[in-house]
Amino acid sequence: MAKVNTRPGGRCQRGASLLEVVVLTFIIALLMTVAYKRFEQMAEDVERVSFQGARLKMQAQITLKVAEWYAAGESQSRTALRMQNPAGLIYETPDNYAGEVVEAELKTLPGQRWYFVTDRHWLVYKALRTEGISNQFSETDILVLQLDLQMQQPERDHGMVLEARLQPVFRFDWQPD
Repeated sequence: MAKVNTRPGGRCQRGASLLEVVVLTFIIALLMTVAYKRFEQMAEDVERVSFQGARLKMQAQITLKVAEWYAAGESQSRTALRMQNPAGLIYETPDNYAGEVVEAELKTLPGQRWYFVTDRHWLVYKALRTEGISNQFSETDILVLQLDLQMQQPERDHGMVLEARLQPVFRFDWQPD
């Protein structure tokens, strides 16, 4: 014989009441909202750290290139280097380097990518998540960098490069939330 569950009042229990389902649904929705916000914060943290890592890796490779020139006694043109795509100076471009574009295309291109803007001679990172970015450039999601060169004879355009740094053209700050 099948056993029947009864409530304390003697009535048969057939499942959850509507109130219990509503409360459970509300709790699940609340937990999902909190989890989603945390997930988005983590995704932005990952993108920020990835950007910083790629920038530092490119800087290290550019520094090695300058050391090679210095050791070989090769002189360079400041103007030519500032106009050149820094990707041409490094041994390994970031996995998310998407190539050369013109400035007008930047708004329509996907985020979380590096681009070289040929008409401005900028290396830019277009961010996908921008909550923690403060930027002096008109487009908050675009972080603009350019080679800044220190020459052995600063007054001359051509000569020995002592240092080449990827410096922001427009000041920006990308802090974790």
